[in-house]
Amino acid sequence: MTLSREIAAEVLSRFEADKMKPSLRSLFYSLTDELNVMDVKTRTSAFGLIMETTKRLNTIDFILQKAVGGKLAFKNLNPFVRNLLRIATLELKFNQSKVDVERKVYGLLLKKFGRKEAAKTRIIIKKVKSFSLEDGLKNLGKLERLSILYSHPSFLVKKFISLLRENEAVELMKANLLSKTVWFRINELKMQVEDALAFFEKEGILVEQDKDFPDVFKVVDAEFPLPLTPYFEDRRIIIQDKASVAAVYALSPRPGERILDACAAPGMKTALIAQKMKGDGELTAVDISPERVSRMKWILELSGVKNVRVLVADSRSLSGEYYDRVLVDAPCTSSGTLSSTPEAKWKINEKQIESYVSIQKALLENALKIVKDDGVVVYSVCSVFPEEGEAVVDGVLDKAELVDPEIPGDKGYPGFVCSSKIRRFFPHRHGTNGFFIAKLTPL
Repeated sequence: MTLSREIAAEVLSRFEADKMKPSLRSLFYSLTDELNVMDVKTRTSAFGLIMETTKRLNTIDFILQKAVGGKLAFKNLNPFVRNLLRIATLELKFNQSKVDVERKVYGLLLKKFGRKEAAKTRIIIKKVKSFSLEDGLKNLGKLERLSILYSHPSFLVKKFISLLRENEAVELMKANLLSKTVWFRINELKMQVEDALAFFEKEGILVEQDKDFPDVFKVVDAEFPLPLTPYFEDRRIIIQDKASVAAVYALSPRPGERILDACAAPGMKTALIAQKMKGDGELTAVDISPERVSRMKWILELSGVKNVRVLVADSRSLSGEYYDRVLVDAPCTSSGTLSSTPEAKWKINEKQIESYVSIQKALLENALKIVKDDGVVVYSVCSVFPEEGEAVVDGVLDKAELVDPEIPGDKGYPGFVCSSKIRRFFPHRHGTNGFFIAKLTPL
């Protein structure tokens, strides 16, 4: 466990130093490869500490700033020590660890920095132990209090309340702090549902079949993470959120068609489209990032996908070819995936939203130009913001009309033309990522 803390503190330090630009996952994999850490328990524990600390970052920092004597003193701490203290605060105040965290942290710092630094940190941890968050929140204004209590930046608290009202905004923020529901689907290109169910029963993995999409399952209980099973390693099963699967069901791909996945990487939706096409037709998968395309090629090959042409290109400027169906799963703020990508919530602001909206509009407008007259475009984003969903779709309704996507989910936010004919998924309502899905046909 001490090694797990050390790995987690180093990843968080690198994340902080890089101004939170890389993903936590990429930093974690990079460091564990660098250190050649292969032990499953150590890797699982370290990654859990990283994710949970990031989820509650502002709350943890609020407690620590009180313990060390203010923001400046906290900022001036050695980066590794600061992040190790963050992890210790998580364990003491939120995880209720039965391990002697104080002794473990002291021992690690004694080895790494010497007695003076270790002793200083021990004093801070004692103050953290005795700190009452309830008392600390008493003199704060409502917005700041909700921000600290539910570990979201004030910007998001205010925005969620404006969209959902306070009670439901709180439920959404609570859901973002929970471990994400693990959804997966059976890759029917490589195995049958019955064979997968027999494997799960044999291994003691309790799963629940989804009532809406029969090839989708939810993990109810498992002794070890699904990615560590041989069935995931060779992609006989594919971990994919139910709302993401819903976007492909809305697209309704058929054998023999020409289909474009316009923002395809990392390729999970592409693989499902290929499965639905049954190897018959032309499937083109496009992404703007060469690195992401390289990984997508590997994932698609591993998943048994054969009828796909993969391109590095910008789907905002594709022309010259026409498709029966186009999926635009556009880049976005990821405001619907804060349980699994908690680093995203500390980056979101109005400027970021505006920059994504500009890209989303261009992608959707061009998709409507390259789809056949009788074809369909599905536009989706893993965002809970109407700026990235309803407002983008309303902006093209002079060029397209809405088609009922015929999938489950809620209607959109009120006040938009498209609201009654699109679908939204929310973490606190559906146990999925936050997701927006619209289906359109050109005029």
